[in-house]
Amino acid sequence: MKIKGELRYLGWNNDGIMITGVEKTLDLKPTIIFHLTTFHHKPIQSRLTIGGLVIKSPGFEIKDVSNEDFNTVILNDDTADGIIRTIEMLLIMFNGLKVTFGAELGKYLYFSSDFDDVPLKLRIASGASCNIPKGAEKNICQIGTTNCCAFVSFSQGKFRCEKFNPSLALEILNRVYNNDMNAKRIGNCCLIE
Repeated sequence: MKIKGELRYLGWNNDGIMITGVEKTLDLKPTIIFHLTTFHHKPIQSRLTIGGLVIKSPGFEIKDVSNEDFNTVILNDDTADGIIRTIEMLLIMFNGLKVTFGAELGKYLYFSSDFDDVPLKLRIASGASCNIPKGAEKNICQIGTTNCCAFVSFSQGKFRCEKFNPSLALEILNRVYNNDMNAKRIGNCCLIE
């Protein structure tokens, strides 16, 4: 299975993991959980980078994916939470972006994005927040409009993006899901370092 589309993620326990492609919208959460259960009590290799996440069986090589620098663990009840948190970190980072999701039962699952069509590429500035370049807060983040990105904050005289601040991003996603804030758009910015 290989699917390309825009990722929308509002939290592991909220709306699922939606990917919107050309023809339909698909919830990837059941697929991810099903694939992870096939790895239960077996060794897996994983790698999280700025460009994606790969989880695979040792020795299996995925076409068009670098097969170097993997961490190896046995997927069991003790390690499953860490894998889920790693997947969630990637879902937050890729939220609103065009992604590729691939999976083959018992062999691999991966997310990747090439960031080609991303209008705003950010770097971590302080803590886990990113400074938004002057002008982008209006042109891209659309502050002051009904289409404002939910992750925009203002601190110390600067507009900041909180999409890559995991705990704050999850709180914002929960507020969007519960309709507790005016801004609801998931911005399609990305982290490049």
